Amino acid sequence: MALVEVFLGAFITVLFERLTSREFLNFARSEGIHTQLEKWSEVLMTIRAVLSDAEAKQITEKAVKLWLNRFNDLAYDLDDLLDEIATEALAHELKSKPEAATTNKVRKFIPTCCTNFPRSVTLKIKMGPKIEKITSRLQDIVKLKDDLDLRVTREARSGTERLPTTSLVDEPRVYGREKAKQEILELLLKDEASNDEACVIPIGGMGGVGKTTLAQLVYNDEKVKDFFDTKAWVCVSEEFDVFMITKIICQAVTNERCDFNDLNMLQVSLKEKLSRRKFLIVLDDVWNEKYEDWDRLRAPFLVGLPGSKIIVTTRNEGVARCMGSVPSYPLNVLAEDDCLSLLAQHALCTKNFDDHPNLEAIGKDIVKKCGCLPLATKTLGGLLRNIHSPDEWKAVLNSKIWELSEHKSGIVPALRLSYHHLPSHLKQLFAYCAIFPKDYVFDKDELVLLWMAEGFLQQSEEMEVLGGDCFIELLSRSFFQRSGGTESKFVMHDLLNDLAQYVAGETCFRLDDNMKGNERCKISEKARHSSFIRHKYEVYKRFKAFHELQGLRTFLPLPIYKSSSWQGFYLNNNILVNLLPKLRCLRVLSLCGYKINELPNSTGDLKHLRYLNLSQTLITRLPESVSTLYNLQTLLLKDCLALCKLPSNIENLVNLRHLDIRDTPKLEEMSSGIGRLKCLQTLPKILIGKNSGFGLGDLNNLLLLRGMLSIVGLENVMDVQDAEETNLSCKQDINELEFKWNSDSENSQNEGLQGHHIPSWIGDPSFSKTVYISLRGCTKCKFLPPLGQLPFLKELYIEEMDSVRSVGAEFNCGGNTLEIPFPSLEILSFGEMPKWEEWSCSNGVDFRGLFPRLRELIICNCPKLVSVPLLRLLSLCELEIKNCDEAVLKSFIELPSLTTLKIENMSGLTHLPKEFMNVLVSLQCLRIVGCALRGRWARTKNLSGLSVSFCENLERLPDDLKSLTSSRSCISFENSLPPTISRLAVKFCHSLESIPNRIPRLEDLTLNNCSSLSSLPIDTLLSTLKSVHIENCGNLECVKETVEQSIMSGSFGISNWPNLGSFELYRQEFRCRLKYQIPYSLSGGGLLTPNLVTIEIDGFENPFYFPSQSQSFTFLKSLIIRNCKSLESFPHQNLPPNLEELCICNYGELKPLSEWGLQRLSSLSFFTMGN
Repeated sequence: MALVEVFLGAFITVLFERLTSREFLNFARSEGIHTQLEKWSEVLMTIRAVLSDAEAKQITEKAVKLWLNRFNDLAYDLDDLLDEIATEALAHELKSKPEAATTNKVRKFIPTCCTNFPRSVTLKIKMGPKIEKITSRLQDIVKLKDDLDLRVTREARSGTERLPTTSLVDEPRVYGREKAKQEILELLLKDEASNDEACVIPIGGMGGVGKTTLAQLVYNDEKVKDFFDTKAWVCVSEEFDVFMITKIICQAVTNERCDFNDLNMLQVSLKEKLSRRKFLIVLDDVWNEKYEDWDRLRAPFLVGLPGSKIIVTTRNEGVARCMGSVPSYPLNVLAEDDCLSLLAQHALCTKNFDDHPNLEAIGKDIVKKCGCLPLATKTLGGLLRNIHSPDEWKAVLNSKIWELSEHKSGIVPALRLSYHHLPSHLKQLFAYCAIFPKDYVFDKDELVLLWMAEGFLQQSEEMEVLGGDCFIELLSRSFFQRSGGTESKFVMHDLLNDLAQYVAGETCFRLDDNMKGNERCKISEKARHSSFIRHKYEVYKRFKAFHELQGLRTFLPLPIYKSSSWQGFYLNNNILVNLLPKLRCLRVLSLCGYKINELPNSTGDLKHLRYLNLSQTLITRLPESVSTLYNLQTLLLKDCLALCKLPSNIENLVNLRHLDIRDTPKLEEMSSGIGRLKCLQTLPKILIGKNSGFGLGDLNNLLLLRGMLSIVGLENVMDVQDAEETNLSCKQDINELEFKWNSDSENSQNEGLQGHHIPSWIGDPSFSKTVYISLRGCTKCKFLPPLGQLPFLKELYIEEMDSVRSVGAEFNCGGNTLEIPFPSLEILSFGEMPKWEEWSCSNGVDFRGLFPRLRELIICNCPKLVSVPLLRLLSLCELEIKNCDEAVLKSFIELPSLTTLKIENMSGLTHLPKEFMNVLVSLQCLRIVGCALRGRWARTKNLSGLSVSFCENLERLPDDLKSLTSSRSCISFENSLPPTISRLAVKFCHSLESIPNRIPRLEDLTLNNCSSLSSLPIDTLLSTLKSVHIENCGNLECVKETVEQSIMSGSFGISNWPNLGSFELYRQEFRCRLKYQIPYSLSGGGLLTPNLVTIEIDGFENPFYFPSQSQSFTFLKSLIIRNCKSLESFPHQNLPPNLEELCICNYGELKPLSEWGLQRLSSLSFFTMGN
């Protein structure tokens, strides 16, 4: 049973504040129920006085623990009833004084509960039985308190003072793992000469000992980065999902999203990506011991180069035995001195106790009690942070919590002690996180919204800020940790997740943890918060137990928000119609991601609701009853592609703080009532109506808006006065501002804002938090606003400004004198500006001081731009120039950091100017498309990749070029390519006849539509190649007959080569893909050697049969034959004995399936057949 210290301190404070609110009591007095409520306040004060004694005694006295459990359950019910009364007060206020509905006085004590009863039925009559029941239960609690002899004690130090957060937000220093790191590195950097599968290195040890930290240390080591071609990290956790693990690895290896929904296709793709590469994969926190699951997962790992490694971290020695190729590396606890340094780092922000010698001896005893476990030591260090009193350190050392049995609870006492010493409100916030599964990655802002909805944060205009501060404090105490180095994503360590579940007890439950096979475990009726992982098809039976949970507050499918690639989930209608209306106490309801098209009208009966997430559903409109959810704080409708209407009385949602309607293309207008929702902070998109609905002037009162604001439909603005009334200059917390016109109007009276200019206040320095601006489609605006004065602007996009002819000093400073214009700008993009001719500075001065942090510059489709100042862009890494005059290139006089350059459709560019190429000292990748290039280009010594496309006049290449595409006049590369080339792509070069014999570092070769190419120096090129793709090279008659054994290729594709004669492969891990017409029998020519691992045959039109000696292909794992109508008598003899994958689709003549001998293929995992 959990320690019930979780909520009560903070809970009682919330209840007492509500009961003593003057406005609340006035309403209760008018309804004749104030006497009972005042008695409740007295009882709560009595209980709070003994709470510290009860929390201490529960450790050793079971009766006290039961008493706390009982009161905890009562506190929830009491809170629900007070919430219901407060909502009655708000409903009465709205009906009697509509304009006063948003006053701060009322908002302070309303949660969410209107009534369908007529006013003639008094609150006393309607709620009398509930009030009497609560009163009786409170009396029982007080009597039991006296029987247990609980005494009034002075509250212990709560630690509520604000702690510094800067040092502990970053990843803490690691102590005592130098030897372990070096030993793991030695295992990793062994380059085995054999062709065995990737070596699996298990790292074992107890929870919290630092296995993940050690894996991270070696994973990010520079020697490891240099040794391996590719790396991937997967947090596996308790659910060993082969499909998801494979997908994560595939995406990490390719840096691209993987949309396969079939494990077979996914593993084939991953196998191709890993083929002939030396890879490192880390599988962190593995629990599954089933060998068959591991066997399925590792199928794609069999094709890597010798030296490939897999690291597995696990607490379970059985996992290590199942998966490991070498004995498990046992990671032990830290040495005492190292652990003491770790404690000092987290408690005192220093490496040792030199400045606090009076604490060192106590620290040593604490470290011993932590068992020298790093996680426990780090967490206790967070508890003791900035506490320098020896007495307080001794109090931690001598706490009775150390005496609790770890064996019985599974919780490390040091972690339990750290939790025990949290301030009461932080205990409640942390315990709520028990709804998250282990290793679940959560978003800070999403969690704060949930905390708000559950009533854990004090009601105020700054609830979000308060929640953020609480989050950072828990992070600083190591209860949370960052996930993957991202700014907003976090995770809890497994042991801390166990702790959250332990202290939350029966209050929080995860539906998936309460299921055993098809059987449902009993869920406590005291449960208040529930989460579950979405199923593709949600059946009513899964949620049957919810009927017993009348006090449930949280219905939360996970993850909270699905990625844009979600496939959709289906929810049984009975859940919406029959279950949810019975959960009258819900405060958090999410249906995100389910393919539902409507909500039942009964949703309006969920009067306590504060958080409603309908994102990524198919709903077309919300029921009007939603307008009576007076306590609703958060309404999320993002990616509701079918949504066309919001409730007409949405202004009744007077507590609404966050309304997200991004990506709702069918929603064409909003109610003007939204402008009366003065609590709104998040409104990323507003729609300006044509004749009615929301207008620009309705923005005037929304003073709390922050974050992103996109104003859509500005063509509907009829009066400039409306624009002046937006009061945008007072909304200084907006950091991303976007104006959108849906279309141009032919009617000059309906130009909106287009006929004039963008107001200069947009660039006023008072908008100090603006980090992103997009100006798009302002076709009538002739001048740009002074955006250079925005001190934190990072991204600026200016597009479709059809009337702009000149960009001058006003763009940089607008008459102000900021020393460095655009001091923080990182990305600047100009596009689709057909009349832009001049970019200048005042008095002809160069741009020496501009854009000190600019990383990326894009200038596209500005064909008249000829006058450009001299640009010194010292931080620029990426430059793209498209459809512009060549004069733009000549303006760059200093680009020391530029690594990537793309030049496209500059029809007048006959050569790359020498003065321009000379400044590209760091250039690595060059892409040229659609230019009139001729002759030689200047040298670029570090270039490693080049792509040239549609340069019809190119006659020869410069000394340093590395890739050519569509250069129809180029006859020969000769030996012009530089020795640094690693990637060469030649496409649509119909006059190209040959490529150089020697390219010593070439790894990636692509030849596409080179109709005159007749030969390849395959014997010299393939000594370094890792990837080759050749397509539609119709004149290529022969490839060298022997491919050297040193070939490094990971994949080789050959397509549309009608004259191909022979091709021999000797390396085992080689993939051969044959497409289109190759009129020769696969049984001859030596093409299919016994060492092949994968064969894919696609599109053979001439008759052929699979080789009769195919049973000798002992290494062959995958055989795929598609679109081969002339395939004869398949299989000719026995199939290769070790096949794991067999796919025959759109085939010709096949033998009966019974004659294939499939029963002999003991390794076959995937079999696909179809015509």
